[in-house]
Amino acid sequence: HRQDIFNIYLEKLSKNKNIKCVHKHDYKRTHAAWLFTIISEKKDLIQKKLREKKIESNQVHFRNDKYSIFKKFVRGKSFPNMDYVEDKYLVLPNHHKITEKKAKYIAQTIDNLL
Repeated sequence: HRQDIFNIYLEKLSKNKNIKCVHKHDYKRTHAAWLFTIISEKKDLIQKKLREKKIESNQVHFRNDKYSIFKKFVRGKSFPNMDYVEDKYLVLPNHHKITEKKAKYIAQTIDNLL
């Protein structure tokens, strides 16, 4: 089911130039489809509009280098890729309560917004 939802989001949103879908096509493997992550300069707007429609979305897995326990490992290092995406990534709902119809609605809502 998650694979189907993942593929609906991918099909609908990957055509929008204001969104980057985080995925990798590898025909030798099957994607776990645990999360569906997008990157957009308008992440906050997307999240706000989804919230208004009672659709959950959020950031997941906050970066470890910000936690004090990891300070000795990251001191003097830079993480430009994470710095770039930190405020731009958003995870869309992908679970057993999201129907294919709802996933299409979510994708269309985001696509129309941008």
